[in-house]
This record gives sequence, structure tokens and C-alpha cells, in this order.
Amino acid sequence: RKLNERWAAEERETLATAHLQALEKLSRLTEAAGLGERAAEYRLRILRSDPLREDSHQALIRYYLASGQRTQAVRQYRELEELLTRELGIRPDPGTRALLEGLLGT
Repeated sequence: RKLNERWAAEERETLATAHLQALEKLSRLTEAAGLGERAAEYRLRILRSDPLREDSHQALIRYYLASGQRTQAVRQYRELEELLTRELGIRPDPGTRALLEGLLGT
């Protein structure tokens, strides 16, 4: 019985990882095809599964800035900043902070 439980847990983890990788690939492909809104939807799905994925937060911030949604870009950054501080005790990386230089007043 314990062997089956362990196998099921490992299988769940493998499938969850594959799911996130598929969403990541879909996001990159749709973004490259000029479908920014669809790519952003995939990034949001990634973040629902793994909210600490800074690369997905960055992609969303870039999308929001490119589509003129400055308020949403700042909101996304603030969400990431609060999450990283609370969960890991760190700040977003300099590349993420640089995306919003001038908008954040930092």
C-alpha cells in the first residue's frame, strides 16, 4: 500500500512538472506568434500552479507594459514582490525590477 502511495505521489509530481513545461512552451510559442494576450493567459495558469515563478511574472509585466496596461504591470510586480518577501525573504531580481524603472519610484 505505501509503495502505491509513493508511486502515485511521484507520478503526480511528474505530471505536474510536465503540465507546467507544456504551459511554458505554449506561452513562448504564442508570444512569438504575436498572440500576447493568449501567452499571458498561459502565464497566469502557470502562476496558479507555481506562484513563485518569477519568469512568468516577468513575462506578464512585459506584456502589460507592451499593451499599455501600466497599472496592471505595477500590480503584477507588487504581487511578486510581496510573495517573494513573505515566502522566501528576498526581493525580485534586478532584471524584474528594471522592467518597471520609473514607474515604481524606486
